[in-house]
Amino acid sequence: SAKLQEIINNLATRNGLVVSSSTALKKEIMNKKPYLIELSINFEISNLDNSQKLQKFLYDIEYNNEKFLFLDNLKIKTLGLNIVKGATISSTLKAIASIEKKS
Repeated sequence: SAKLQEIINNLATRNGLVVSSSTALKKEIMNKKPYLIELSINFEISNLDNSQKLQKFLYDIEYNNEKFLFLDNLKIKTLGLNIVKGATISSTLKAIASIEKKS
């Protein structure tokens, strides 16, 4: 989960946004062989000043080559993505992780 939080922080920073808080949620085992788990974190970005920054951030999550990341329940108080200066967005981000034994 810490790695997932780090990914979100890095993507936000790259797009000129600041994650004001993020909380790891429980992990769920999806499959035993191969061993897959679903990780979830809640995160919040406050003082949003630019809808293009948010769009780029969401694009980076959707098309991130390194991991499978899924945005869930994104809440944006906006009409079509015209963001009021100082707005806050909150969402849950999910990732599927594969764990392999080291030999």
